[in-house]
Amino acid sequence: MSFLVSCSDEQVEPDATACFEYNPQSNIGIGEEITFENCSENAYSYTWDFGDGSISYEQNPTHTYAFAGAYGVLLISSNDNSTDFASSIINVTGGLNGFSYDNNFYALDNIVVCDYTAFGEFNIVLSSSEIAYDCSTHEWSEGIGHYISFTVNANEIAEGSYILYENDLENEVMGEFGIGWSPSNDSGEIWSEFSFGILTINKISDKYELTYTFVGSSKRLTGYFLEE
Repeated sequence: MSFLVSCSDEQVEPDATACFEYNPQSNIGIGEEITFENCSENAYSYTWDFGDGSISYEQNPTHTYAFAGAYGVLLISSNDNSTDFASSIINVTGGLNGFSYDNNFYALDNIVVCDYTAFGEFNIVLSSSEIAYDCSTHEWSEGIGHYISFTVNANEIAEGSYILYENDLENEVMGEFGIGWSPSNDSGEIWSEFSFGILTINKISDKYELTYTFVGSSKRLTGYFLEE
């Protein structure tokens, strides 16, 4: 009498399960670092899509957003036999004082609103701590820093769109911005007076959002400031 015994030691790999958490979960501002904690199970390959064109393959990445908005974050977790997905919506608000340019955020802590209503205009100036603007003399202090400045023909800061003109017309906006600029010698990495474009002012919670769109260009500036 003979017996045939068949056995197999092959084990089936469990299905991957995607899962993640992030911190902070609320009041996320532009330029604020978000930490993502991967809680996926039975996975060893990860792809993160942060919803702003950025991708990461790290297990527990960090990320910052250059602009306000609602971003859909997608995590793809997989092993050799299966793939799973997890997603969440992250809301980014005005957050830190500063401005974004070419996807880089520059935090600015000196906020000055010059009241020139006697002349029918006001000036909004944001700058880093290394330099300061004097409303009475219209001059910058010496130093190297970052700044953004708008002068708008209006009697008060108000929501709406303002068009930049080269001559004296209603809703005129004049502006300039600098990155790594030294007011003492007009030198720096970037310095520019605005070309023709549109400035849009929105109130977000307790902050103002300034978005300047260059006409005929894909570039734009987005700044946030808390009126003091």
